[in-house]
Amino acid sequence: MPKMCYYQPMYTYCLFCETIKSKQVARQAEVLFHCRAICAQLEQLKWVQKQPLRERHDFLPGYVFLYTEEPIPDLRLAFRIGGVVRCLGDREDAWQLQGSDQAFALMLHAKDGVLGAVPVYAEGDRIRIKDGAFRGAEATILRVNRRKQQMQITLPFAGQQVTVWLEYVYTEPVTT
Repeated sequence: MPKMCYYQPMYTYCLFCETIKSKQVARQAEVLFHCRAICAQLEQLKWVQKQPLRERHDFLPGYVFLYTEEPIPDLRLAFRIGGVVRCLGDREDAWQLQGSDQAFALMLHAKDGVLGAVPVYAEGDRIRIKDGAFRGAEATILRVNRRKQQMQITLPFAGQQVTVWLEYVYTEPVTT
């Protein structure tokens, strides 16, 4: 397993490969190019017998994103890896991803290759509001509607406690 890197990569690339070989291609690309390789995963929450279960699935089967601090001199060497079909990007830019493709690749890197992770909340949990007028405010969850991904909380407002429903997307768990 490659060493986790928390640097901001300067160069991003993408290989398209046979779907069933993407993880194998990622491992071999890391060795060949001395880079970080990610196969995007989608994490979904599933409820089994009233217990949360997180499952991961391939988000973009067949796509392997490469991250380096130095440019890869010849990305075509990737064809030495069994299962690689093509290098994505513009050959004139030495196959480096550009624009929105690069932005997506960098976002994926920042999330360590996992998209869609939704916090699992329960009654009594402490949360912090991430956006809006109450940004930074902390509250305790009174009730949870998992189907709608909403929670009922109380907030101090105008000298009293106000009860509101709030979507998960506007909150984050408070860690102690």
